[in-house]
Amino acid sequence: KKIITSSASNFLGNGLKKIIALLINIILIKKLSIAEYGIFNLFITMVMMLGGLSFSVNSIFQRFFHMHLHQNDNKKAVSVLNFFIVARIAVIFCIVSVLYLLNHFGILDYKKFNFPVQYFFIAILFGIFTSGHIFFADGLNTAFLDQKHSNLSLIAGDLFKLFLLLLFFKSNPFQAALYWGTGEIIVFLSVSVKFYRHLSLKTKNFFQIHLRQLELRRYLNYGKYMFLAVGASYILSTEMDLYFLSYYDGIQSVGLYAFAAKISTMLLYFAPSNFMFNVVSPVLFSDVDRSNDLRDRFDYILSFLKINILVWAVISTIILLNIKILIIYVFDVKYLTAIPYIFIWFTIFYIPVLKNVFEPIARAIEF
Repeated sequence: KKIITSSASNFLGNGLKKIIALLINIILIKKLSIAEYGIFNLFITMVMMLGGLSFSVNSIFQRFFHMHLHQNDNKKAVSVLNFFIVARIAVIFCIVSVLYLLNHFGILDYKKFNFPVQYFFIAILFGIFTSGHIFFADGLNTAFLDQKHSNLSLIAGDLFKLFLLLLFFKSNPFQAALYWGTGEIIVFLSVSVKFYRHLSLKTKNFFQIHLRQLELRRYLNYGKYMFLAVGASYILSTEMDLYFLSYYDGIQSVGLYAFAAKISTMLLYFAPSNFMFNVVSPVLFSDVDRSNDLRDRFDYILSFLKINILVWAVISTIILLNIKILIIYVFDVKYLTAIPYIFIWFTIFYIPVLKNVFEPIARAIEF
């Protein structure tokens, strides 16, 4: 029942979020030049990199906070929570410090990225809030199975961004970046407050860390296998390749490439495995904690795979056959030159659809 309810919430939430994201991108594409749209996407990439690149910190927290809470060891669960909040902040500090040192010693020339410095500073600020809402959403989804509130918070934040763009946007990419970051702050406040409301039903001591009770070696042994893999895959998924383009080819190429990636990504969002991933995973985790046989889930996983292949293939084919018309009438004719890149991305995005089918069961077996 929880799988069906949460999956429906994720489907409706993801669908509405992506429709709002599409509307936001239509406004930006029509009002910004290709180069300005490129700068805005460099900003988004930096925010998402700082917000989501945790080097397995989020994965360790997600696993062991849920486990200790499920075992009614609330004191240890809260210690895990607070320890990894500090660790998450430390990761952001380390990333920013490394970027500064690379520029300071001339290893990377910051100016060659064509990314104005003011965007970099606000990206750090908003990246902190983005990392916070991702962190607490992981706790909500895994420990409390509250995907509904996470989805509602993300929708509220995106609606606020859309509202600001519709009423106040004056074709300035820096203004768009500020509006986007304000929406991230709203999501962070909503998700974190709900997380602590759930936690208040378990314990009243929110801010304690008992280091001696933490099984740090166990956490490290679990997270070390994902440290580099998760880091590398997340850097690529945040479109960090845009920075290579800006460094070697300029902002104009970034705008075209980012447009192609955005259009193609829309397809991935509506694949069933994408909105069921955060539902199937915690259910399988609970099976492991209860010593249930995971082989009993085989038929469900097999059906899940078939649904994803069929649905994704139909949607992608319809969009591919009408991509030129879509660009002309919905976006802007200046982006027609991006069509070859869109075809390439459509092909590549078949892989994450399959990954999100098999990863929950693979992770459960690993646990």
